Amino acid sequence: MSLIESKARSASARAEQNTLLMEINEEHFHTYLASEPQALLSIMRTLSGRVRNDLETMIKDMRQLSIFTHDIRNYLSTLGLAELTLEDTIELLGGTNPNHKKREGLEDMEKCQEVVQKVRVNLMELLDSSLNHVKKIKTEYKKSKYPLLPVIEESVAGLATHPQLKGITINVLPQGDSLETIFNPLDIQRVLQNLIINAGYVTEGEGQIDVGLSPDDDNMKVSVRDYGCGIPEEVQGYLFKDSLTTKSDGNGLGLLSCQGIIEENHQGKLWFETEVGKGTTFHFTLPVPH
Repeated sequence: MSLIESKARSASARAEQNTLLMEINEEHFHTYLASEPQALLSIMRTLSGRVRNDLETMIKDMRQLSIFTHDIRNYLSTLGLAELTLEDTIELLGGTNPNHKKREGLEDMEKCQEVVQKVRVNLMELLDSSLNHVKKIKTEYKKSKYPLLPVIEESVAGLATHPQLKGITINVLPQGDSLETIFNPLDIQRVLQNLIINAGYVTEGEGQIDVGLSPDDDNMKVSVRDYGCGIPEEVQGYLFKDSLTTKSDGNGLGLLSCQGIIEENHQGKLWFETEVGKGTTFHFTLPVPH
């Protein structure tokens, strides 16, 4: 395949015993195929078989993923019971008649109910989107005009209990006028969560992460800066490649997801600046409507 496409190899091989290898360069390969067309047919049959097997595996995996997504959606519906219990508790804490005083803890319970409800709704929306994608159901990507700063602040607040961010200070540093932009709040939160959590992995002890917001020509620019070790030069070119990760519990899909959301769904730009020993800043832009 590498000789046919003039690209990198698609697989690795390991010999189980002493083996004699013959190197075939591109010139020899093309010369042989020109004089032995039957060999080309054999190669095509082999590749066709591999593609067919890969497709069958992918179909099985997609089916399992669809079932898993569907079951998670059903499981989340039980959070509605927790919401009902919270509503009853909030009603009791608020008093059952006008003469009752509000009890201590009412505000905390109201915040808890708001978080549970928002998490359930957002997860339902993500799962529905995933199922529609698998079923090849075309749905309109929803974007509306919102101020960006509240979404950033909400994302930061929601990460307060993340294990990778314990003890780390996350500063939100808006500059200039926080203009409204057109975006999908749930997806922009996903981008912020990925970038901030990634920054947490390289932040030592009780360090800090800065999240900036500033106008940038006809865009709003969001920046997530860490003060870690920086990204080695030999890794930088692979950051947006499928499945690259330096985290023991990572899968390498976070930055790919961010890139798709920003550049494909919002027509913005995602990039990074890094300096070894001083840290890394990821930037993304969202267009400002005129």
